[in-house]
Amino acid sequence: MPRLSIYKPEKGNDYKFFDRTINEMFQVGGTDLFFHKYLGPYDQGDTNKDGIPGDNLMVEYRSPLLSDYDTSGTIDLIDMALFVHSWEEKTIINELGPFTGTVPYLTIRPDNKFNIEDLMAFTLIGNWYLDNVSSIAGRWENSGPEISVLQIKDHISIDVPEGVAAMEIQLSFDPSILNVKTPIVDSDIKFSRQDLEIGYFTFTTATKGLSKINIPLHFINQSESLPTEISVRSVDINGNIVSQATNTILLENIPTKYKLYENYPNPFNPITTIRYDLPDETNVKLIIYDIMGREVIRLADETQLPGYKSVVWKGTNKSNQQVSTGIYFYQIITPQFSKTRKMVYLK
Repeated sequence: MPRLSIYKPEKGNDYKFFDRTINEMFQVGGTDLFFHKYLGPYDQGDTNKDGIPGDNLMVEYRSPLLSDYDTSGTIDLIDMALFVHSWEEKTIINELGPFTGTVPYLTIRPDNKFNIEDLMAFTLIGNWYLDNVSSIAGRWENSGPEISVLQIKDHISIDVPEGVAAMEIQLSFDPSILNVKTPIVDSDIKFSRQDLEIGYFTFTTATKGLSKINIPLHFINQSESLPTEISVRSVDINGNIVSQATNTILLENIPTKYKLYENYPNPFNPITTIRYDLPDETNVKLIIYDIMGREVIRLADETQLPGYKSVVWKGTNKSNQQVSTGIYFYQIITPQFSKTRKMVYLK
């Protein structure tokens, strides 16, 4: 436990030295600092001025939040890098456990070991901090080597640069269109937060043994694309910024499998819409046949990019003549997938 030294004037210019172990009561002060209070008898003090010594003395001071090693007022990837350094070297300078209490009201009982107790304390406090700060994504001026950020189908793939100890990723997005899920990474040192009301996601992780971080995406509807702001930064083992950047990328809503939907309306007159899904860039043929199996018209015969597709048939043949009432079939053909459905044209 820390100790507090106080000099109290007694007679004239004489001062009495008082030294007592502090009994700490942790209280949140703002979003990043705690008030620590000592409340107890002060043997020589007459704080209420009644002429009788021995009154209670309260001393209030401020100190950084536990795990805020760089005293920046935040718990971020710099603090994570410093923790990682202690974790790998098993140095006790950044020790956080064992501890008692409930986050954030923790009292540390150091045991001169750096182990799972310290890891538990760091991740608990880090996640508590993220849950209690505003959901505003950082905007970082581009510096250092470029970090590759690519969309690969249903996830964002981010390269982990060599020589970094920790990375932080933040996204701002439209939550009515997109959900972002927490990556699955092989790291015990990580924390994350998602605010689905305003569209905010942050993820910070130690990066030892990682080459990529894949962030899963889930589009709520079939919107074709969504501009999304993503901020990424990395630090070395000493907490120095290696690279950082904030950019807007266009996320494409890409299906995960091939699919041919029922046309709408069906029956129809004179126009109907045919929808289909392509998870890959591929050659697509979309052909209409009559009930005798004869080709009526080709609505598509080309290479198409992945995405949610639709085409309108106006009930005409390849000579642009209106077809007769009856049953027709439409078929999609790709190298990976084929499907046929029936529709009815009424006049």
